Amino acid sequence: MAKFLLVDSSFWFAFFDRRDQYHEKAQSILDSLIPQIHVLMLPWPILYETLNTRFARRIEWKRNLRIILVKYKHELIDDSSYRKKAYDLYFNISKTYSLVDLVIREIINDNSYKIDGIITFNENDFRDLCYKSKIEIYS
Repeated sequence: MAKFLLVDSSFWFAFFDRRDQYHEKAQSILDSLIPQIHVLMLPWPILYETLNTRFARRIEWKRNLRIILVKYKHELIDDSSYRKKAYDLYFNISKTYSLVDLVIREIINDNSYKIDGIITFNENDFRDLCYKSKIEIYS
């Protein structure tokens, strides 16, 4: 069954960095999901976080990411309607979430997106919302 999968930066870092503790797990996750992937959902904040200078310096990483994005449909998710609420939450909640994670949490809360799963190694940041929305966590 085809899946719409939101992809967190923790996955991308693990997938490309052989020294990352989750590297093998990330490769295994992608390999196991290949037949099921319909759309990779890529929120802009995740792209900003992932496609940083360190990533840009690694030509092989850039090339391999491009191959993945050409191979699979992907949707770039505009975060403009979530920024202000996430910004306010950042300063007004006691939980420790990054601003990027708060934006992602707002996207997950938005029922206008079909999200079947999230690929992340920071599952504690999203577990509550995923459980509520019946979104599978791949970690």
